[in-house]
Order: sequence, then C-alpha cells, then structure tokens
Amino acid sequence: MYTHPILQKLLEQVDDLPFSRPVTGYLTDAYIRGSSGYGITHRHVRADRFADGDFIHTSAIIDIQREGPFWVLHTLSGSFYVILSFNILRGAQSLDDYLQRLLTATHPEPWQLH
Repeated sequence: MYTHPILQKLLEQVDDLPFSRPVTGYLTDAYIRGSSGYGITHRHVRADRFADGDFIHTSAIIDIQREGPFWVLHTLSGSFYVILSFNILRGAQSLDDYLQRLLTATHPEPWQLH
C-alpha cells in the first residue's frame, strides 16, 4: 500500500508522542456521523483485520478529547483512535456538530445523520 511521504513522516512522528492510552489506530480523512467515527485507518493494532488504507467506522464514541494538537476518540469497544486529519468537506463541521450535541444533550433526528 502506498503511503504519501508527508503522511508517512507524520505517522513516524506521532508514534513517539505520549498519548494517555495505547493507540488502537490513526485516522485520516475522518468525520463523525451519528455516534461513530469514520475514516481511513493507519497502523491499526488489528492489522490482520484493518489494513493501512482501509475505510472503517468505529464503535460508538463514548468520549472525545483534545490531546496536544490531535483529537482522540474513546469508543465503546475500548478503542482509542487518534485523528490525524479531518475530511475536507465534512470533517471539521461534523466534529463541531458532535460537540454541540454533547453540550446541549440533544440527539440528531435520523434525517440529520446523512
């Protein structure tokens, strides 16, 4: 699988960062839809199941935090994902929408999840 040199360098740099938990995988082109994270996975601990470059969706997000310059997702299954980049069209907005729902304790209607 080809990895862009800039992404490869970033992955090498983040490997040395002290995150609060062991990293399950890194996500690029990420966005949040409903209660799950979506994106392209890199260096997933279950590489036998989730190869670099695979598009995945996480189990339900139970916590989302900022660690250094990165957003991290804690999921119901116990995974810990580091978001390296957001989807250019909907990533940042999906994060804002998710955080707003947390603040207001509102849940999206089904038609809002698409």
